[in-house]
Amino acid sequence: MLERTAGCLELGSVRRFVPGCKSMKSRRMLHSAFWNHGAMELELSPLWQVLIQGTAHNDRPIETNEHDNSGGMMLDFLYPSGALNLIGQYSPWTPDRTDFRRTMGLGRIGQRHYTSAAGDGSVTMSRRAEEVGCQYEVKSMEHRVDWEVQHLKSDGTGQTSAFLRSISESTRTNDYEEAWRQFGQLNSDNKLALAPRLLSYLISSNRPIDADRIVSVFDTIRDQAGHSSYEALVNAHVVLRNYEDAANVHSESLATFRKPTSSDRLLGLLIQYGRWDMAFDAWKTVKDLGTASPRNGHDIWARVVYLPNLNEKVLQMVSGLTSHLSDTPDLDISRELPVDKVTFITEALSIALFPQDDFSEANFLSVFSRLESLGLATESIYQNTILKLLKMDRTKMVVRLYRKFRQTGGIPTTRILDAILKIFCKYKSNMGIHQILEDWVRHFDKPSSPAYRMVMTAFASQGNVEAVKGLWKKYLERQTYGRIRNADDLLPLMHVHAKRGEVDEVVNIFESMEAEYKVVPNIKHSNILLNVYGKAHAVDKAFEHYNKLLDSDVHPDKITIGTMMGICTQRGDAIAARELYNSAAGLGIRPNIVMVDCLVLGDIQNGNINKAEETCMKALTMALDGPKTRMWNYLLVAYAMGRDLENVSRVHRIMESSNVSPDTYTYSALMQALAVAGQPSRAWKILTEAMPEAGIQATEFHYAVVMGGFIATKELDMVFHVRDHMLSRPEGLKPAVSSNIQTLKAAVMDDSRRIQSGDADTDFAKAEDYFFQFLMNADRQELASNPRKGMGHEPLDVAYSAAYFDFYMFVCGQHKAFDRVKRLYDNFLQRLPEDRRSQPPIRILNALMVSRLKENDHDGVQEAWEFALMRAKERGKPISGNNLLLYSHRLSLCRPLSTLIKSLAAQNKLTQLKETIADIRAFGFELDSNNWNLYVQALTKAYKYQEAFGVCEKRLMPGWLGWAMIRQVEPRRNRLSLKDRARKRDPTYLRPIYHTILMLSRAYLDMEGSYSAAGQAYHVLKYVDQHCPLTLNAIQTMRRTEDELEKKMLGTTQG
Repeated sequence: MLERTAGCLELGSVRRFVPGCKSMKSRRMLHSAFWNHGAMELELSPLWQVLIQGTAHNDRPIETNEHDNSGGMMLDFLYPSGALNLIGQYSPWTPDRTDFRRTMGLGRIGQRHYTSAAGDGSVTMSRRAEEVGCQYEVKSMEHRVDWEVQHLKSDGTGQTSAFLRSISESTRTNDYEEAWRQFGQLNSDNKLALAPRLLSYLISSNRPIDADRIVSVFDTIRDQAGHSSYEALVNAHVVLRNYEDAANVHSESLATFRKPTSSDRLLGLLIQYGRWDMAFDAWKTVKDLGTASPRNGHDIWARVVYLPNLNEKVLQMVSGLTSHLSDTPDLDISRELPVDKVTFITEALSIALFPQDDFSEANFLSVFSRLESLGLATESIYQNTILKLLKMDRTKMVVRLYRKFRQTGGIPTTRILDAILKIFCKYKSNMGIHQILEDWVRHFDKPSSPAYRMVMTAFASQGNVEAVKGLWKKYLERQTYGRIRNADDLLPLMHVHAKRGEVDEVVNIFESMEAEYKVVPNIKHSNILLNVYGKAHAVDKAFEHYNKLLDSDVHPDKITIGTMMGICTQRGDAIAARELYNSAAGLGIRPNIVMVDCLVLGDIQNGNINKAEETCMKALTMALDGPKTRMWNYLLVAYAMGRDLENVSRVHRIMESSNVSPDTYTYSALMQALAVAGQPSRAWKILTEAMPEAGIQATEFHYAVVMGGFIATKELDMVFHVRDHMLSRPEGLKPAVSSNIQTLKAAVMDDSRRIQSGDADTDFAKAEDYFFQFLMNADRQELASNPRKGMGHEPLDVAYSAAYFDFYMFVCGQHKAFDRVKRLYDNFLQRLPEDRRSQPPIRILNALMVSRLKENDHDGVQEAWEFALMRAKERGKPISGNNLLLYSHRLSLCRPLSTLIKSLAAQNKLTQLKETIADIRAFGFELDSNNWNLYVQALTKAYKYQEAFGVCEKRLMPGWLGWAMIRQVEPRRNRLSLKDRARKRDPTYLRPIYHTILMLSRAYLDMEGSYSAAGQAYHVLKYVDQHCPLTLNAIQTMRRTEDELEKKMLGTTQG
């Protein structure tokens, strides 16, 4: 019944409802097996027609030479194989029983020896493989030959034109059923003439039913078949997996036409299904013709590369072809096998190295190891494989394979040496750079000029001045008369000094270029000069040179504008940076990524993080040269420093959704967010787990971030554990200034704990050992690294020494090691350039003030304060020269001011203190929460109660969040939000501390104890009641805890 139903649907849809030559194909709503099981058009035997009767009535007469195919269809998947064999004995294999007679020969071998399945029975290959095959087939399609034209008779019914339309390019290319139906309606002469056209059309099908049709049709034209028809027949046998038949047809076609015939399809089939000897024979036959190479228009391996699990199949084939050989470690099959078979195995393994769809490192290594074990990894194999890996940008594999190649003693090409040298320079692999230089000398006597310049540039970016100078000397020796021809040759020499902040050296080279080297500086040299001015904070000199450029024939470029904007943002002058950005259009310079980065950073420095984020979002739609990651990293760090994990996560999601690729600094920003939020363990997890999984190389800066997080949580053991982990890395990660500063801080804190515990023998022994160890091993090359943690915003030639000295001086001063502080200060000044010694950085001056305060040297404190005030005003001055203080410098005096408040309070100089605070606030400086608390405490100690209460109420109490003890005992959950808890660590968030409230409470109690209607206390209490409600509420709601500070300030409540 199923077959009869299917046959009726076929008849109804094709013959009754679509009369004539016009076809209207419909997709019948039955299971796909009805139409794709592979036996749709098999004719039934006479015996079967008796069992299954069907009638079909056309609306017009049917030609007598057209076979009545109305008996239904055989669904062969419903029957056992024995029944099918019986039926097959009676079933002819031609579309027209009267016109087609089976001839003995090649046509007979196409008969299938299996039951059709509902799926595609073709060789499993990717769609791309079919496209490759089709390209070859299109190239090899025949034009009509004379005999085809002679036998093509005019047909008044239009059947010929209908058939041609069904296979023309203007119709659907996969409507094989319609083409077959139209072909069946042709008369016998036209069928013979148009059979090659049908075969060329059906060759693109992978259905077994179409393969059967190709075999049957080919039988009718075998004596006149052309090359394309043979290709169709080979392809049909490939689809039917008739290995021997396909090989036989292939051999006959090669002998007849002397050119490949679907050879790539045949080779893919034989390798896929383990017919290795036949695969070799087919390859050899084509090779002997000299046409198996892509250079000759046919790549016999074209389809093999698309085979699934290619490496496994090829390795199995190689094992099968070499199974009779002895299994020795140093096997050289070139001595054991014929040359052709060795070549075949070599080509097969080489193809298996690079499968088209599923390249993997593990598969690559397994195949290449087989090449090596068989002694086939020749010099040319190594070189070609390395070049292919370079084209695929598989840099790690390139390096790994090249190092194996070096061990074989092979000679690399100069192209390979330059390409691998570029990789090593990019990733700053000094060992790799030295290896390539050695290979240059070993094989070519000396490196090429491009190699010299590449290596000097790489070492210059690392700040390795000794290496650059040594290479520069050798480079000059290879030049004619020791003279350079190009001014760009001097760029690495200038760049290395600029990375180290050595202004004088850069200026000397720049000014001597014409006199000493006979070359004229260009804009590249000016950009390096501007860059080193910026690192030395020589803003005036930078703008002076920039203005000269505007008036000269050397025109600024986008790097010039970006460098100048970077100088402005480093100064904190976002307005000047934006003015430069706007001026670029007038110079014909389009915005680039560096310029937009500076805009974002400038807005963040000005406290306008919302505007910075708007700029980042706008940049996503701009066509900029380079990745947009850095600006988003700035945004991440800004939110991280504000302990705003919610916005950090949100920004990171935007980056992912906008395809902004993370880089090494993105991970450091995320780690910084966790470290600042008091979660260094999660930051440590990112460093040790997430980054390796993402393929991001950890740097010394990443370790410094995690160490800083553990210092903040006082987990000192973890600080040293993280440092040990960094030192034990296999690539030998070298500690530098960022991690050294964190180590020194941890050592100082550890020694302080020991001193407080009563261990008098310690006396900062560990910290002092680290301090002098770091100073002795100090290398200015570390200044080339970027970014740096703990360096502050000082000029590069000052910040390096200040980073080590300020914290150690501060701690020594806190513990009254005054003589040591003086020696350290003198030592620090000696390390500065002479023109810097009169302007010590504020951080060093603050450490000196702390020491002098402990020593009760109040005059020394005042002297250092005046130095600090002068430096802060100078650094905070806008580039435009007006008297306004830059926003980013408003908190520059907070730390030294705290020390000054304590000094003036100790001397009872409250009037001077009040005037000092008023003056610096008028200039634009601001006080942080610690400053205001110290000021209130100083006023309280001086019995200026009304002023103390007034300052506390106005400055501190608006940010007070209540007593934590009260919130904890309330019946409902009333904890602070994450945002409020994060604000408590922000120095600009003003709130009273516990000590300040206790002192004001003591003052309030004293005033109540001396209460008199006519006394001063009465007026102060009245003022407090009327004007300080928040402060009074804090005092009245405070609960006693009987801690030591409370007992000291308020006394005990017991007894």
